[in-house]
Amino acid sequence: MSNGRLARILGWAVLLIGVLDIISVGSPGLPRRLVIIDRYLPYTFINATRYFSLLSGFFLTLLSLQLFKRKAVAWYATVILLVASILTHLFKGFDWRSSLLSVVALIFLIPAKSIFTVRYDPPVLRRAIINFFLIMAVAILYGVLGFYFIKKRHFGQTFSLTQSVTQVTRMFLEFAPPPPYPHTRFGNWFIDSIYVLGFTSLTTAVLQLIKPVAEYALPGFAHRQLATSLLSSYAVSPIEYFKIANDKQLFFSPQAFLAYRVSRGVAIVLGGPVAASAKDSQECVHRFQAVCRENDWLPVFYQLPQSLLPLFSQAGYRHIHFGDEAIIKLPEFTLDPELRSVYRKIQKQGYIFHYLPAPNYATLIAKLKEVSDEWLSLPNRSERGFAQGQFSVKYLTQSDLAVVKDRSGQVVAFVNLIPSFSAQLNQVKSVDLIRQRSHLPNGIMEFLWLSLILDLQKQLVQELSLGMGLAGESSHIKKNILQLLRVFRAQSLSFFKQKFHPHWQPYYLVYKSDTRLPQIALAILDIVHYKGDR
Repeated sequence: MSNGRLARILGWAVLLIGVLDIISVGSPGLPRRLVIIDRYLPYTFINATRYFSLLSGFFLTLLSLQLFKRKAVAWYATVILLVASILTHLFKGFDWRSSLLSVVALIFLIPAKSIFTVRYDPPVLRRAIINFFLIMAVAILYGVLGFYFIKKRHFGQTFSLTQSVTQVTRMFLEFAPPPPYPHTRFGNWFIDSIYVLGFTSLTTAVLQLIKPVAEYALPGFAHRQLATSLLSSYAVSPIEYFKIANDKQLFFSPQAFLAYRVSRGVAIVLGGPVAASAKDSQECVHRFQAVCRENDWLPVFYQLPQSLLPLFSQAGYRHIHFGDEAIIKLPEFTLDPELRSVYRKIQKQGYIFHYLPAPNYATLIAKLKEVSDEWLSLPNRSERGFAQGQFSVKYLTQSDLAVVKDRSGQVVAFVNLIPSFSAQLNQVKSVDLIRQRSHLPNGIMEFLWLSLILDLQKQLVQELSLGMGLAGESSHIKKNILQLLRVFRAQSLSFFKQKFHPHWQPYYLVYKSDTRLPQIALAILDIVHYKGDR
């Protein structure tokens, strides 16, 4: 039997026990058994075991879902609760049949420990424990102060500080309010509110424990050097420059690596593997999937080229047409009359184009920042990342720049070209940041792009990517989700880029389950708008 199937069987068994524990609380014990138990145990203790049985049933039901995912922390918590369940069933009514079910579950669960390999997150465990005690402390303090200051009419008496502490302690130990009992609705509400706070602390701790592992440590210098070496040999697109940005984790297998970031339990990979061969790519994806299972991550591949779709289709992945990259074949490009007219009009107004190869100086970058800040101040403008760059001195210093200046020599618009890792990619350029001042005459960006195209033609560059847009029909796409997934202004950018008659190369979002698409969309928005160091 496979590990996954065994985990599911044990999960269903624990779910059944949890449901039976909850039902058993409402079933009175047999009178002859209760008589025997009453001789040796106080009623308050028996009553407390009923409440504990209810809680253990609730949390066993919750943990069973985590056993399906083979989580190690769920295994530990389930074993503890099953032992507690055995004892509570015996104490609350000598219910040996229910106890026997828990014993049988333990007999099968304990030897199966080795299959529960999905690791827990130590920092999350620490936070769960701290939060549990913090909220419990708040609940106890709230209860003590409440009893101390509550008016006499609600309970028929006032409470000293010692009596208040005793009252709250007995409430949590016996799972029932001791006398004196409340006389008013407010008194009943006050008792219930203390239990709500206590239950909240326990539930918060459990929910934190079952969260997917978050990746904290960023790769070190040696790992980035190895990734850079692989990119120098096997990179096929300028966008792969962003795979070693500081906002990503790196996963290595022999002769291949992936760049990814985890958000909301989703491991989002930028593109596909950088690999020496198709076999190395397949091995890298297979090993990464295993890591995702161990950490309870959902693997998703973002902006995957069409050429890699067969690799993922064979592994059971689904895909959505995410967008299209506009690529101009520079040797074939010619100016049409409309573009030539726009180009000459802007030229006559005194605007000048400059192509500035890297490295660029800090004084120039400072002038570009003024343009960028003005552009970012406009509505619906913001820095985006993960699959594109953000304005920084380091990034723009390393980039070739295309700028437009007015008659006074002030920069009014610019684009940068993504730096490349290898000589072969020097024949393929890709535009990234596109920034301009407001209140410029129409045609400035057309002039900038046309000037860049003509300059690159002189340099014998073969291709220029204008970035992502959306071409063709999209009726087959899950449109509501796609509105969240598209983080570029698809319609307006596609219309603008179409003026240059590009070839459109499709890209895809590759994932496992349609039901997880809303979670995936929110995770993508998180990483695209990530504000950390790049």
